[in-house]
Amino acid sequence: MANIKSQEKRNRQNLKRALRNKSLKSKIKTLAKMDSLKKYGIAKNDTVICNFDTTPAFVLSQLQLKGWTLSNEKGKMNRYEQYQYYINRGAKFLIHFGDRIAVDNDTTKDKLLKQNLVFQYDSIKFYRIDHLKQY
Repeated sequence: MANIKSQEKRNRQNLKRALRNKSLKSKIKTLAKMDSLKKYGIAKNDTVICNFDTTPAFVLSQLQLKGWTLSNEKGKMNRYEQYQYYINRGAKFLIHFGDRIAVDNDTTKDKLLKQNLVFQYDSIKFYRIDHLKQY
């Protein structure tokens, strides 16, 4: 249990560092100018979950998308139910930075969220998740 908590703490610290990182902010701004999202079926104002943005809307506003960020979850998004909550409210895509999504410490749930990679720019990945909506 302590090992899981320390891993979660390291993940949160890495995410905070990543957003403070000027190169990540620069990559988001570059991505916004590229018009690549439209080419991959991600339209302006699509609803997304951005699970690495600790601000209320930096990534969302730069990419002209709407949805939820890590700030909605008080800096911690590690349970599948949290993702399911936003998927059921209309999230079509997940924007993720890095490789592993720490979800319930379960690689099956990690793979479930990451099964439909739509687009990748550097370490920023866009996954289609609306098929996981529960009615």
